Amino acid sequence: MMNMETYSSHYMMLNLFREKLGKPKDYLRLQKTSKVGMDKIDPESIRQLVVDGEDLYEQNKTDVENFVAKIIEEKFGPKGVVSEEI
Repeated sequence: MMNMETYSSHYMMLNLFREKLGKPKDYLRLQKTSKVGMDKIDPESIRQLVVDGEDLYEQNKTDVENFVAKIIEEKFGPKGVVSEEI
């Protein structure tokens, strides 16, 4: 059920963006199907979740790094500019 909610929300947001605004550059959604059960906390399951997370990152590395860079720039200012707020 939770997966359906996630996919439904993503589908709705993308269609809203496409219809009204175009996909914004500050919208990034990543999801990977995992064979690890939601409540599994044994060491092997945790290791597999780490592997899944690393794989998801590698598959989307450019998008993730650009997204993080935008967040950092929004918070601290453009690269190379020193802010008094820090």
